[in-house]
This record gives sequence, structure tokens and C-alpha cells, in this order.
Amino acid sequence: MTRKQLILAAFVFAVLLVLSLLVVRREDSAWEMGDFADKKPLLEDLDINKAAKIAVFDGTSRTELSLGEDKWVVFNRDSFPADFAKIRDLMLKLKEMNVAQRPLMRPEAFGSVRLLLPTGVDGEDTTGTVLELYTRDGSELLSLILGDIHYEREASPSPFSRPMPDGRYIMVKGSKVPLLVSDPLTDATADARAWLDKEFIKVAGIKSISRDADEEDEGWEISKDAEHGNYSIKELPADRQPIAQKISQATSALSYIKFTDVMSQKSFEKVPGLSQTASFKVKTFDGFVYSIKILKNPEKSYLSFDVSSDFPKTRAVSDDETPEEKSRRDKEFEEKTATLRARLKKETDLSKWVFEISSLDADKLTIKASDLSEQKKPEDKPQAQDKENTDGN
Repeated sequence: MTRKQLILAAFVFAVLLVLSLLVVRREDSAWEMGDFADKKPLLEDLDINKAAKIAVFDGTSRTELSLGEDKWVVFNRDSFPADFAKIRDLMLKLKEMNVAQRPLMRPEAFGSVRLLLPTGVDGEDTTGTVLELYTRDGSELLSLILGDIHYEREASPSPFSRPMPDGRYIMVKGSKVPLLVSDPLTDATADARAWLDKEFIKVAGIKSISRDADEEDEGWEISKDAEHGNYSIKELPADRQPIAQKISQATSALSYIKFTDVMSQKSFEKVPGLSQTASFKVKTFDGFVYSIKILKNPEKSYLSFDVSSDFPKTRAVSDDETPEEKSRRDKEFEEKTATLRARLKKETDLSKWVFEISSLDADKLTIKASDLSEQKKPEDKPQAQDKENTDGN
């Protein structure tokens, strides 16, 4: 080959290399640039207002959400209230998502992005999550297979950052055409716990809290007379003093407690190996009274409670109130009482259930009397007087 032919071959090779790099770059950036995107929403004609049941299942779990007379419930959690905000957001995302790419993929490759139907065999890594919507009369509105989540490609990847999800592979039932849509639909999970309405009791402004004596502990009571006062331990021996951190733990644990799962009282009766760990009575300054039980088995911790109230039904009127003051204070009292009544109703409804809580929260609640106080430190003895003074000189 002559020198001229070598130069020509090198030039052709360089041109082909540049063209191939441009093609690769185009393909890599197609997601960000939306080269294959459809501006029209994929499910534009979906009437989400007709949805009355949602089913989500994968190879190991199944969750059903159903719309009752006035609220959504998690059917396989004994119809516990569902997180309506999460359901609403999912419906809107389904309605608004569009197609970002239409991957060219043979059916035998569907499993590579988890677009095969689940078979119920544990450990599958080729099957997706099925999402179905139904009307109140049982007619199917939608059926999707949700596959792998797509993550954005970083121009300069960093070992200290994680890529953000920006889409998901899906397939509409019966289409056999894989799509990459513009929303990762991360909330569409078959785990029933993720759909529970997690609003829980918030026991704040505690006036007194007491633990009943049991086999594990002698019992204790902490209380204070004024809302902004200091707590004291009832019948604390003279040689012991409260530990402020432990007092704070005992009186604040119920203000931040969360539950991870829930079941009805009837279902709870079937839980094996249960033993009662502790029971408490709590009174708050706004007139709520709670009876709380912590129960455990070798694997999990549970909380059940009853609630009542003794908040005032009428306002004490001062003799020196002007008509304007009386009107304003009456209105404030009515608004506060209405808020308390609404809270009482919600918490009374919650008291029909038993809640699974973390072992950490259970340990915070079951603090023992011996941990609330410590032995007083002996006072420093006075310095010995100078020998001359001792001798009277």
C-alpha cells in the first residue's frame, strides 16, 4: 500500500470514528434531549375519577386498596385507612406521564428490564410489578407491568453522589411493546405497609405519666403542676435524684412515636408468643387520658391504647369581661374545643387497632424506675481548718 493510500485509509477511519462517536452520543443523550419522547401523555384518556380499587403485586407480595363510602383503605390490612395523598399523587402521575423512549427490544429480552409477569416464585430478578386499576363494578381501567427504574446519566459521575431516578420501563397489558416513561413511579409498591396512613397519636403536653408495677418493674409516676414547670418523680427516696435526660425520654417518647405496620384487634389475637411488657396511664394538659400497653414477642413489638377526654365543655367567664372580650374568648374556646373533639374522634378510631412499633421506640417507652434516678453524690466535706485555728491559737 502506497503512502497516499495509507493517508486516505487513515482519513476514512477517522471520519467513521467521529460519526460513530456522534451516534453513540446521540443515543446516550436521547433520554435527556427527549429525541424519542411523545409530548402527548401516554394515558391521557384514563379517567382516574372512576378508579375505586388498586391492586399492586409482584413475585412475593400483593396489596389491594379500595375506595369505601368516604375514604380509601388498605384491604389486606383489615381495611385500615390508606394514605390518600400517596394514592392521589400516583393517579396524577399515571395521567400525566409521557413516553420518553420506545426501546427496540425483542420479547426474550424483556426480562433484562424486569418486564415479565411475576410468577410468585421468590427471588425472581426478571419480573416486574403489576399495577391494576378497577372501577367500583369491577371493570378494569388499566393494567401495567412496571419494570426497572431508569436513572439519569451524569456527565461527570462522582463516587459521593447517587444518580437520580428519572423514568421507568413499563408495558401496557396486551401491547407487548416496552416503553420508557418519564416518571419512575417509585410509590407503586406491593408492600402494604407503604400505603398505610401513618398519621398517629401525638401525645404532647403531658401532665402526668405513670407505669404500672409488673414483674419487670416496681412502677413509677412522673408529673408536673404547670405546663411550663418541671417534672418530678413521685415518692422519690431522699437519697436519690432525677436524671433529667431519662425524664425527658419518658415524657417525650410518645410525642414522636411512629408505627411500621398495623392489624385489627381480632387479627392481633392470633399473633403467637405475645407477652405484655408494660402498661401506662398518661394525662395531658389539654384533657386527654391514655391507657397504653406495650406487648412483645421474640420478633416484634406492639402498642395498643385507649383514649378518653376530660377537657372542659364550657368556658369559665370572668366577671370583668367586656362584651367584646367575651365574644372573642367564646369564639377561641369554640374553635379549640372543635379541634380537640376532632382529634378525639380520630384517635378513638385509631384505638381499635394494634400497631407494630420499632424495638427502639418500645425500649424508650419501657424505661424502668431504677433508670429514672440516680444516687445522690455525697457533698464535698468542708476543708480542714488550719492547724493553728484548730488549736485555738
